[in-house]
Amino acid sequence: MNIDLEQEIRVYAQYLDEILPTITSEDLGTAALPVALERSRAIPPWYQRPVVVFLAAVAAVLAVAAPLMLIPLNGTNVAEAPEGVALVVAADVEPVRVATVLGDIELTTLRFPPDHESFFFGELGATAYGLVAVEDSSLWWSTDYETWQMVPIDMEATRLVIAGDDLVVYGETNAARFVWDGAGWAQEARLDITDSIQRITFGPRGAVAVGGAAIYYSTDGVRFVEAAQPPEMDVFVAAENVPEEDRDFLDCRATFGASTSAIRTIFSTYAGFVALTSATHPDGVVCAPLLWFSADGDTWDLVSPNSPFGELSTIRGYESWVSIAEHGRRFVAIGEVGGQGRGEIQGAVWISEDGVDWQRADIELNAAFIVAGGEMGWILVGSVREGPADLWFSVDGHTWDGPHELPEALEFGWFPPQIAVGSDAFFALGSDETAVIGRLHDQGR
Repeated sequence: MNIDLEQEIRVYAQYLDEILPTITSEDLGTAALPVALERSRAIPPWYQRPVVVFLAAVAAVLAVAAPLMLIPLNGTNVAEAPEGVALVVAADVEPVRVATVLGDIELTTLRFPPDHESFFFGELGATAYGLVAVEDSSLWWSTDYETWQMVPIDMEATRLVIAGDDLVVYGETNAARFVWDGAGWAQEARLDITDSIQRITFGPRGAVAVGGAAIYYSTDGVRFVEAAQPPEMDVFVAAENVPEEDRDFLDCRATFGASTSAIRTIFSTYAGFVALTSATHPDGVVCAPLLWFSADGDTWDLVSPNSPFGELSTIRGYESWVSIAEHGRRFVAIGEVGGQGRGEIQGAVWISEDGVDWQRADIELNAAFIVAGGEMGWILVGSVREGPADLWFSVDGHTWDGPHELPEALEFGWFPPQIAVGSDAFFALGSDETAVIGRLHDQGR
């Protein structure tokens, strides 16, 4: 089989294998999934599943997506990737100006060129030099949010993290640091981590990585050593006294009988590092996470036996990992409270000045989907009722201005848009090869 065609089949088969198992018979009817479960389920990689499933996926790909095989997926073949891609303002969508607490923001919808598919399949972020996005074997960057340049990566990478003025991209088994050389991003060094890599964070006191069930720390940001006293996995909050007829619910009642926990996120603070752990859950829901703190990444201590977010809390993330937004030494988390047979589910936003002590923000939501912060301010996608989501804006993460109508290009089903916030604009990546740039009007061009 042609190597490029075989690669395309593998990618599309993997996509189907990740998405199809998340669709249940209930989804095909009128019942809606609970807010807390609007996330993809953690499943084994496609190559670990039975051969018959893989063959079925390949057959489906050949039947439905054969014409698409003629279009190369960007990043799967670095040699064929374009040097630059310019997004085009959508001629059929008028820019909209919105008065917000941050100032007047003009929302402009853009589309990718007809011959280029959306390339941000990994992660999107903002740096002091503009936007960055990682996808497979490519690092994309833009200084104006519209024209994007590509830098090949000599490894597969799906995530990125800001490391001071630098950038670190990483995949399951590799990580590399990139530096800004004045004209673009250049790869500088590989990171020395012996285990698989799930999350990395960099801060004033060094770096910490989660690999498998272990935590590693580094003083120079390159060489990592396993922590001597990591968070204890046998300490967690789990549901108790759940009637047998309620144990099949996939909210936090499903933690009943859990025997261990898992690390859900790590992030850096000015004083050290924070890790959140929670009881294992059959659907990956992060329930009432406990907070651990370390000044050096080597020795970790439990801050409290109670979750700082509350007993009936779930923290939103992706594939069992929590996403904590950070800017200017302030941290914002989103999720839900209530439900679990003990009240109505409500969306929630929490703020912390040090990553350890958390408080609820002054906002009433039915659901919160994604939050991002930057020099321009804080941006939230959430809803006040069942139905379409809205945009919210905040100067400090405590009080929020909204709801404002979410642009059609950012409407979503399973996965909310990715958002990166800069100094005078934000960039939101939607589905269907569309994006939205929101620029402060007095800073517009």
